[in-house]
Amino acid sequence: MDLDSVFLKVGEFGPYQWVFNYLLCGVAAMYSAPYCLSYVFTSLDLPYRCFIPECESNDSYYFSSWMENAIPHDPVRGYSKCERYAYVQNGTDTCTKYSFNHSSVIKCNHWIYQYPDENILTEFNIQCPENKWKLTLVGTANTVARLFGMPLAAYVSDRFGRKYILIFGTTLSCLFGTLRALSTNYVMFVTFEALDAFFAAGFYNCAIVLAVELISPKRRIWATLIINYFYTFGDVLIG
Repeated sequence: MDLDSVFLKVGEFGPYQWVFNYLLCGVAAMYSAPYCLSYVFTSLDLPYRCFIPECESNDSYYFSSWMENAIPHDPVRGYSKCERYAYVQNGTDTCTKYSFNHSSVIKCNHWIYQYPDENILTEFNIQCPENKWKLTLVGTANTVARLFGMPLAAYVSDRFGRKYILIFGTTLSCLFGTLRALSTNYVMFVTFEALDAFFAAGFYNCAIVLAVELISPKRRIWATLIINYFYTFGDVLIG
């Protein structure tokens, strides 16, 4: 007698399945969502521009009436993020088009951001096009770590059991995710980003399998759908 035949005799879906499926496996599926998408926000290229000390203070707003006089502007790309025009002392007038030499473009090392959001760009000073690869590398590290983490999780779950993946994978993912949030430099952040994704890669699949294997076949589609609602809610929490 196989397991599916047993469900027909003892019951297809009872209180145990409700608790096990939606309080345990559902919560595990919900918390497996952030590690897949959190890097989209933590490594986002924010809108910013050069700080112009001749015209503003540190608490100035992003948009100012004199911006077109001080910062190069492209019709497609908008205002330059890392270049400004050289300032020219011109009597008492400040920040007019005559206050800057439009033939001399210089780099800046201080910026004004459009929004008060903070991520690794602001935390570790990853500004300008020459450093943009560092923002992209975060997502690459996450994806590559999951690529290697999923096969290992499949092997361990088949060899030792899926509960081990849920318990140890969740614990290690929480640990490395916390350390990532406390990172003090870029290399440390990317390292813990990869470790978090590596150990978290398998516990969503394990949660799905554990949830549906204790339910009768005709109810497994609905069980899988509801588990995926938990996963979707986890994505919503990130936003």
